[in-house]
Amino acid sequence: MRSVKSTGGLTRGRGMGEVQRTLWLLSIPTLAEYNHAMQQLTGRGYKTSNQHIENSKTRMERDNKDSNLLTDFLTERNPFKNDKTLRNIETGMVADSDANADEAKTVANGLPKQAAKATLADAIWNMGDCQAQELPETNIVRVIDGGSLLYRIPWIKGQTFSQICMKYIDHIRKRFSNPAVVMDGYNCSSTKDITHLRRSKGIQSNTITSQETCQRKTVSLNGHTNG
Repeated sequence: MRSVKSTGGLTRGRGMGEVQRTLWLLSIPTLAEYNHAMQQLTGRGYKTSNQHIENSKTRMERDNKDSNLLTDFLTERNPFKNDKTLRNIETGMVADSDANADEAKTVANGLPKQAAKATLADAIWNMGDCQAQELPETNIVRVIDGGSLLYRIPWIKGQTFSQICMKYIDHIRKRFSNPAVVMDGYNCSSTKDITHLRRSKGIQSNTITSQETCQRKTVSLNGHTNG
């Protein structure tokens, strides 16, 4: 390509058009004959170094080793046996009768869809006057979102979980009368299952067991991290 693009080359600085490409391609056989004749006349040849890494000795040895590993793996875990069970080729775990991977589309169609809260809110407001006409003066229960409450109290490093818990209780007692704290947790299927799956992306945390006397090793929310 250098002979084509360089100064004084085939294009002569005018660019590469259809005419120049055709002339260059048709001249290659003739140039090859000239090159071969000059090498024979001068007794010299043109050779290049080993530029293909796939042909090096080290690469071929590694490829051969990988091929043997794959062969041994498939020999021990033959995936082509006349076995209709669903099993993991790596661990050998066999799925039981409850496995329904082949019915994934049917199962997905039966899952709850994401709630359209904006549409629901508009429908409720369009129903008319939804506010209470008379508010009770006694036996009022103040419902508190437990998830929001977690961000109210900073967790100080070195405090025990019992001390942290008492800080939440004191906070609620000072500000609310007859409170009811509701945490975002369900023991069965609920309308928020699809939201939980979307937010967690299918990742579940490990179960953490703690005691009242255990100390918090790190800081938490509000300039700290809850955990």
